[in-house]
Amino acid sequence: MGKLGDIQSHYETHSASSFESAFFYSHEHYVKHVRTIVESQLALESGKHRLMLDVGGGTGNFTQMLVDNNEAVGAIVVEPFLEKSPEQNGENVQFVKASAKSFSESDDVWWRQGYHQVVVKEAIHHIDPSDRMSLYHGVKKDLEGTEAASVPYPNILIVTRPRVDIDYPFWTEAKNVWIDNRPSIDTLKAELAEAGYQVSHKIERYACKIPVKQWAQMVKDRFWSMMCHFTDEQLEYGCERVLIEFEDRIDEEGFIHFEDRIVLISAHV
Repeated sequence: MGKLGDIQSHYETHSASSFESAFFYSHEHYVKHVRTIVESQLALESGKHRLMLDVGGGTGNFTQMLVDNNEAVGAIVVEPFLEKSPEQNGENVQFVKASAKSFSESDDVWWRQGYHQVVVKEAIHHIDPSDRMSLYHGVKKDLEGTEAASVPYPNILIVTRPRVDIDYPFWTEAKNVWIDNRPSIDTLKAELAEAGYQVSHKIERYACKIPVKQWAQMVKDRFWSMMCHFTDEQLEYGCERVLIEFEDRIDEEGFIHFEDRIVLISAHV
């Protein structure tokens, strides 16, 4: 019998390489697409010097791509669980073992000095509401009165996915777990507004196709933390359900088709 796990144990069972091997972190064209829209939203192409905090930045590989593609940008990955990727040798990306909760503590730490932007990519649903507010208030306190408070780009960029309006080939129970463990766009925007930010959002869409066998293996490997709510047997059964419930999405070559929807929430001090 497979065991249910919590978020921390989910990440502890994944190495940097195993975490990055799933489609959403390894498919070259998809990853480039996400990098491009994040760069655009952060206005990194302006060429102005920028220091980013990537809160919940995982292995740091995505952050490293942003830095490598934008010479004027440096970054600090603030990550409580995953270790940095073995490929992380760049001088422009540093790592701190900390979480969003740290923003409710003293701001007299080196990594909270002199930054301009905060990115929270695919991690906001792991942060408790009270810690999210601590993050928002902490960033506002850090940036008010600095040059970062008057720039046209977002001071906080949250990259996430919709709570309800999703197109992934999930069986019913998996979709319910997704909904139960993810804040809505309206909730996140309301929290940021309450913390004193000007807030806007947009949704980017990407047509995906992936071998259905690869999708099933990703599910069984628990590539997303929501899968840790299921036992091995439940995941096996869920994959069988996908083949039946999404038969019309599987083409003759064995690829399953769906749309990925990326939510970009921008907040200005």
